[in-house]
Amino acid sequence: MPKPSPITCLALASLVSGMATSAPCPITGKFGAECPFAAGKDLNGEVASFPNPQMLPGHPGKGSEPDEGQKTIHGCTCQSACGASLDFGNADCDYCWTDDKCGSYSWTRFKYYDYCAYPEDVKYNDQSYLEKQSYLWDNIVATKDSYTPYPNVLNAFDESMKTSFDYATNDVMPKERVKVIHGVGAICKVDMQVSGDSPYTGIFQPGTAAGMVRMGSALEVTETSGMVPGIGVKFFRDGVPSANWVELVSLAPLPDNNYNFFASDFSNHIAPPADTVTKVRCIALALGLACTIRDPLTRRADVTNNI
Repeated sequence: MPKPSPITCLALASLVSGMATSAPCPITGKFGAECPFAAGKDLNGEVASFPNPQMLPGHPGKGSEPDEGQKTIHGCTCQSACGASLDFGNADCDYCWTDDKCGSYSWTRFKYYDYCAYPEDVKYNDQSYLEKQSYLWDNIVATKDSYTPYPNVLNAFDESMKTSFDYATNDVMPKERVKVIHGVGAICKVDMQVSGDSPYTGIFQPGTAAGMVRMGSALEVTETSGMVPGIGVKFFRDGVPSANWVELVSLAPLPDNNYNFFASDFSNHIAPPADTVTKVRCIALALGLACTIRDPLTRRADVTNNI
């Protein structure tokens, strides 16, 4: 077997070193480390030896237009859609190319860039729960005759998981965001009827709460794959962000090659993966601690309306 060339060795060394020492993501919401750039430091979470960004689908280098009014954490105006990539801080958070030399300069891209800010969409959230449900449902049924194949799960390497949490106050994800896991699903309007003697508040108070449920398998369903069922739940509320949570059976396919989506009970608290294949899949998809699902419902009970 021939020895690798010195150039190959150098590239691999740079790759490993870059992934290990890249700067932490500055977008943290209520969780994670403090912004390391608050004192005006350069954004230096990039490594020159990775693939050209134009080859990475959904990456800012693709040249797609940004969402209207999209800004960054330093108030820059985005000139591209926001996105993450493995060679920019290990895809820890979303960034965009910027106008007017705003943000930091990338010596490997020869462009200015900054990390994207995702503030709450106050105008949308100020609406009534029925107005929000109607708006989303109209957009959903407008695409009822279209079909999107399951995304390539390897694209998870080029998406920031933090965006899902930092964008949690809004019902619509940023432009170019791809739903890699549970990428294909069915959406239904639902009414949750809560018993009259319920002692709880928020959407769990006595009455009927209006919302939506999205159901889909985590991975593509084939004749041999089995099914990994999951449910996303969204209940709309007057004047505040929606109450959302996810439910799973487990992170592995249903036992005995079962394709009955409702064969087992769902839960918002599931155990870590037990089998080696699922553990490896979680690591490969960069899910980290998300492989142990703990989704408390406390904040879904903090606003008493939508009944």
